[in-house]
Amino acid sequence: MSARRPPVREGDLLELRAERLNSLGDAVCRLDGFVVFVPLLLPGERARIRIGQVKRDYASGRVEELLEASPSRTRPPCPFFGRCGGCQLQHASYGHQLLLKGQMLKEAFCRIGKLELGEEVEVVPSGRELGYRNKLASPVAPRGRLGLYARRSHRLVEVDDCLIQEGAVRRCFSLLRGKARGSGIYGYDERSHAGDLRHAVIVGSERTGQSMLVLVTLELTEGIRALIEEVKREISPTSLWVNLNRQRGNVILGDEFLHAWGDREILEELGPFRFRRGPASFFQVNVQVAEELFSFAERRVAGSRRVLELYCGLGSMTAFLARSSGFVVGVEEVGEAVGLARANAADNGIDNVDFVEARAEDALELLERGFDSVVLDPPRGGPSPEVLKAIGESSASRVVYVSCNPSTLARDSSRLIEMGFELVELKAFDMFPQTAHVEAAALFER
Repeated sequence: MSARRPPVREGDLLELRAERLNSLGDAVCRLDGFVVFVPLLLPGERARIRIGQVKRDYASGRVEELLEASPSRTRPPCPFFGRCGGCQLQHASYGHQLLLKGQMLKEAFCRIGKLELGEEVEVVPSGRELGYRNKLASPVAPRGRLGLYARRSHRLVEVDDCLIQEGAVRRCFSLLRGKARGSGIYGYDERSHAGDLRHAVIVGSERTGQSMLVLVTLELTEGIRALIEEVKREISPTSLWVNLNRQRGNVILGDEFLHAWGDREILEELGPFRFRRGPASFFQVNVQVAEELFSFAERRVAGSRRVLELYCGLGSMTAFLARSSGFVVGVEEVGEAVGLARANAADNGIDNVDFVEARAEDALELLERGFDSVVLDPPRGGPSPEVLKAIGESSASRVVYVSCNPSTLARDSSRLIEMGFELVELKAFDMFPQTAHVEAAALFER
């Protein structure tokens, strides 16, 4: 029997209505059951859609004419929205964005985890709808052009500002744009694997007034050396680094860091704590929502005698957990992050913590030491099956799972339930306003 042919062809113009959003923020439309994904369309809206790429099971399209607009549609504040791929939801009011993210999380639990959630998922809002983000990684294209990639591509959209960034990051980005364009620096060409400057990574903290700039290069050329001198003189970040990345591909940072000027770290504040950040260390991009998220985890493990925290990074959530627990052991595989975690604990006078440099998979014997709570905040792909299995076989009675990927959280929630845990609480935290990214935390009890 031959496979059914798609009911649409490239170039077709169809009237479709959006049902919901997928995890990328695209509207899901259907034609006789066949799925068409459309960006910049909100659930309930009807539009004329021009069909683009057609696959066997789905197609993509773009809005040619909006016929029925949602009452929650709003004017995007950024002039680059729709061309730049950084944001996906600026056309929705902020209250509607929160509703959509709760629905996206609930839908992932139903579709992937096969778990029916009876109530709507609470979404903790961000205090700032714009100007919340403390880190920008800007690719640098030929002729020293800085910007952000277009949606699902490596085609640079040159921008002169990014409204979701904190003020310190925006100021540094604006100054660097001028220096890169006027310095003769040749940006990176992916096809020829040539150029001076590949990326500029800018980190800032409005709470401490400090900033860090990492120039990602193929080689430390004379042009880069000259740019460093201009940056020192004209921009004066608190910390300036060069990262050497000679590999092809889209990974931003290489393994070799060269300290070029200023302090080796910068400081960020969360709650009553101050944390050192290095050039390669992960840190939450929205500090106000991070405080809400870490406080949630802290309250859920409060009173625990011993807490094991997997994927602890530089120890920011660890500090919160230690306030209400007897002792916390953090596990992290990145050596620089472990060193910072130890320094951060000492700087903040926290003495009921210990840190282990290891992959989570290589530290599972720790679970045999009688932890009553486990907290994990894994990368987007989630923990490996062996990590989940070890948690299920441990004596831990509570698990707090923090995730930036609803799909993996839904998948792993189902697995934890199969191992004898109950999903007691699920809450989303809007770490990334204007985008389709959803951060969530789940509490499981045995």
